[in-house]
Amino acid sequence: MSIPMEKMRQKREFCIMETGYAVEKITDGLLELMGEKPFEEITVSDIVRRAEVGRASFYRHFDSKEAVVRHHLCHRQ
Repeated sequence: MSIPMEKMRQKREFCIMETGYAVEKITDGLLELMGEKPFEEITVSDIVRRAEVGRASFYRHFDSKEAVVRHHLCHRQ
């Protein structure tokens, strides 16, 4: 089953609305790393390694590590 692109990725203000396994893994990976070291020291390489996704997947969904934080803040419940 294929999900239409307009459903997968919609920008609303500063949040990237995304429903996907990779997004969840990336977000969780960054949150774990933030518990271990300062945000400024965390790199995209650290995040993709922890999330076990490729750099291309990261940049398909987010343009920076700050965008991951914005996504998390917009979607936490």
